[in-house]
Amino acid sequence: MPFSVLSISSLLVARGYSVKIFDERFVKNLDKEILAASSQSLCVGISAFTGSQITGALRIARLIKESYPKIPLVWGGWHPSIFPEQTAMDSNVDMVVYGQGERTFSELVDALADNKPFENIAGLCYKSGNIIVKTAPRLLEDINNFPPIPLELIDVRNYIGMHEGLNT
Repeated sequence: MPFSVLSISSLLVARGYSVKIFDERFVKNLDKEILAASSQSLCVGISAFTGSQITGALRIARLIKESYPKIPLVWGGWHPSIFPEQTAMDSNVDMVVYGQGERTFSELVDALADNKPFENIAGLCYKSGNIIVKTAPRLLEDINNFPPIPLELIDVRNYIGMHEGLNT
């Protein structure tokens, strides 16, 4: 289950933003659905682990950039958190949320919605011309400070029994 992405969404959902989560394992027409959802978005968030997950994420990022070049692509997750500057250097990345992202991503979305600067948002790495800017790290926050995980954003049935038969 994509708990990290659901957790990141909790503040946005609580504040009335429309959020869509796509898990490539369960979406038949992924490219078409993501492009349709992205067309009117403030930004598109992409979460990735180090490894093969980056290949699919970069493919989707290129697709969105080609279709909607003005929509900011915001990367987060383990790989971008470990390598924020390296991740931000890629042409398919506009911003990186590094570290615990709930508060950072929420503040970034608010700044984008209100057309306000984001250089004072902790936990953010972004391009300013040809320069990569990395803001101060955000301190870890107790997860109990955030709203409940919005499970309604996914079809939980997709994740039931996914690992049956595995010896743990």
